[in-house]
Amino acid sequence: MSATERRKGANYEREVVRRLQDVLGVEAARTAPLQAGRCDAAPDVAVRGLWIECKRRKRIAACSWLDKTDEEAPFPEIPIVVMREDAGESVVMVNLKDLAMLVALLRDTPAVVRLMQAST
Repeated sequence: MSATERRKGANYEREVVRRLQDVLGVEAARTAPLQAGRCDAAPDVAVRGLWIECKRRKRIAACSWLDKTDEEAPFPEIPIVVMREDAGESVVMVNLKDLAMLVALLRDTPAVVRLMQAST
């Protein structure tokens, strides 16, 4: 990986940290400074209870699906794309700016309440 690619990745990780702090109000930090010389795996960004990998590419095909969903969803509906590869697991894609609203919306659903009770 070239120095330019590493710099681009590091800048995006910092951007994600700032956005998570702004949008969700959570503590977030890049783990790259902690990974130097280590062999064990670590996420790109640390947030309690989450493993966050940051991927930035010139073009990600699935993003066009989210753009279309975002255009079609009437306010205040949250645009979400659910997708999967053949024989794969379903994956959910949502804009980071909408994540806090999604979390708030789901907070009191029975499934989330059960999960929260089970973890305490």
